[in-house]
Amino acid sequence: MTRVDGRGRAEEGLARRVDGLRVVRYSPCHMTAIASLMRLLWSPDIDLNTRYFEWRCAKAGPAGESLVYLVVEDDQPVAMRVLHLSLWEAGTEGPRPLYLSDDLVIAKEYQGRGLFSLFTEEMCRDLAALNQRFFVSLSALGVTQHLSLKVGAIAVGPAHPVGVRSAMACMFDGLRTMAARLPRVWVYKETFADRERAEHFFERLDTVRSDQLHVSAEVRADEMAALVASLPRDGRIRQYRDRRYFAWRYLNPLHAYRFIYAEREGRLAGYLIVERGISGYASARRAHVVDWEAESPELRLALLRHALSVGKPGELVIWRETARSDAAVLGRFGFRATDVEQTIRGRPALLVCPVDPSIDLVELRFASRSLLDFDNWDLRLADTSYC
Repeated sequence: MTRVDGRGRAEEGLARRVDGLRVVRYSPCHMTAIASLMRLLWSPDIDLNTRYFEWRCAKAGPAGESLVYLVVEDDQPVAMRVLHLSLWEAGTEGPRPLYLSDDLVIAKEYQGRGLFSLFTEEMCRDLAALNQRFFVSLSALGVTQHLSLKVGAIAVGPAHPVGVRSAMACMFDGLRTMAARLPRVWVYKETFADRERAEHFFERLDTVRSDQLHVSAEVRADEMAALVASLPRDGRIRQYRDRRYFAWRYLNPLHAYRFIYAEREGRLAGYLIVERGISGYASARRAHVVDWEAESPELRLALLRHALSVGKPGELVIWRETARSDAAVLGRFGFRATDVEQTIRGRPALLVCPVDPSIDLVELRFASRSLLDFDNWDLRLADTSYC
């Protein structure tokens, strides 16, 4: 756990650094400019960015509306940061609101001018008015992690991605390494990548039929919510997954999904959800297990085995925290630590951001659980925009 309380220093001279800039809240007149600005983060496709913003930010999610902050110059957005309202639960208590910080972007020519501190100041002022004592970032990378720590955030993570690669993917990685050193071979680099694309993983899942398991592109929100509600809970802090959550979550236009369902006696008994990015910035090869639940360890194993043996993914990644009870199973299937350099740097980071930097750390609790103990969190890739 790391805490760097530098908010006071970060705000020194803030007015001078942001002269001519101001923070405003989103209104529909900003939509076109935001879609263009977010080519730095989401996708090079403005239409896709518009659809993502409408889904994630402009319309209310299951818990309510997001708080979208813009820095504008002459009414033109040059930076954006969002607080998403979500519902989480812990222990035996019902769902409670939790604000998640995400979707930070600052135009290149405005970086280094104190805009992150300006955003944080505005967000903390608004959250204090809502009687919120903290907000959370679930998957901070690079600059976001660095700037957050400077203004008083507390690093609790990181999460630990583990992945498995096919033999063909390993071979192509070797060929790419060789091609990088041999200019005449380099021109064939992309042909290597085409053989292992995640879309082929999805196609194989769609093609093979099974009497026991069913693969679909459609979310069965009511049944999935009922299954989650029926399973034993260990009391950790986790996203509240009801019917509204499931129906909303998998409308994300930046990704495609496949749902592997297991049924027993005419009812849903388990599911495993895999995701691949369709943005121009997404990995063409990597797919992720974003959520995974079943009534028994044997059924969980069957779902994962089906994804691997039938889909034959080039690369499949899951967070170790999502499969805490299945670590031995993942090891037997060849899952190993991946993105090791990021993990060494504490990324993707779980950050807890106090609204009042002088708060006693003991008070940073959700229900009866300390927010600063990573073992208290039940995190899934579906909770984040990490993918």
